[in-house]
Amino acid sequence: MQLCPHEAVLATLALLQPTTQAGVADTAEQRLSSVYPQILSVQRRDPGSNWSSTRLADSENASRQTRHAALANLNFTAQQGRYQLVLAL
Repeated sequence: MQLCPHEAVLATLALLQPTTQAGVADTAEQRLSSVYPQILSVQRRDPGSNWSSTRLADSENASRQTRHAALANLNFTAQQGRYQLVLAL
């Protein structure tokens, strides 16, 4: 799957309103990997909270400026390569 489809999935997720209490993962988001097995997990930052990683925060700022998803935590040394996408709303 290429970056554009991932960005479309992120845009769709942005339309979902959290249905659970703050800090608890929404089950709809976590089931995304059953439809897109290449997506390992989904994280959401609650308003007023901070990312656990400065890389995620920096990527969120970059996404806010470009209005597109930004790459974070690239790791292409692993056998299959991994990265995170961050989309600012």
